[in-house]
Amino acid sequence: MPESANAEQFAAAEAKAQEVYQSLQSGAEFGEMAVRYSNSETALEGGQLGWRKGDQLPTLFSDVVGTLKPGEFSMPIRAISGYHIVKINDLRSAIQKSEIEQLHIRHILISTNELIDDQTAKQRLDDAAERIRNGESFAELAKLMSDDPGSAVDGGDMGWKGPGTFVPEFEEAAEKAEIGKVSDPFRTRFGWHILEVQGKRTYDNTEDLKESNCVQRVRNSKLANESELWLRRIRDEAYVDTRI
Repeated sequence: MPESANAEQFAAAEAKAQEVYQSLQSGAEFGEMAVRYSNSETALEGGQLGWRKGDQLPTLFSDVVGTLKPGEFSMPIRAISGYHIVKINDLRSAIQKSEIEQLHIRHILISTNELIDDQTAKQRLDDAAERIRNGESFAELAKLMSDDPGSAVDGGDMGWKGPGTFVPEFEEAAEKAEIGKVSDPFRTRFGWHILEVQGKRTYDNTEDLKESNCVQRVRNSKLANESELWLRRIRDEAYVDTRI
């Protein structure tokens, strides 16, 4: 379809696409129909695009592809460039099974400021650690002392966390800590901490990666569509200024 196609040209393209679609429903071979009717650069290859990730497709296509099974083809899809019929030859996951080691951590943070210097913060946590070792509740002390608004109300509980969640100093202290034993005070850019590792586990994060990948595909597809619209708009508004 030409970029400046009018309504009559779109109507003709739609009629041809519907004709091809009906032939496919009647058993016509997709590759042969692509060779005969497609205006795509891949027409001579039977319309084959090869393996593509979801984020390599425009949103218009990826939304339809998600509803198809291998061997199925779509109804004609209207796009800026004309009408398309998409067939799924096969599907395979781009995400392989993935497992990570997670730690269940709770901590107490004392932030430093004009009134609380490093020495004071560290001393408070030294005292807190000693009290915990002598039987006081880590959770209760965290509620009373911790400056971390995200975990203090939960007794310092940060839940299960995997690699790359925390700043390096915190991760190093967590990796070295023995399960069920409070650590010595250590410093990060947020202040001074003590922590306790309550457990370790191997976690299958395959589904998390798939969900994250899906979100990224949607974002990339939307960006690709917006870029295509912008380029077409620029071309439509362009003119040639010839002077002699």
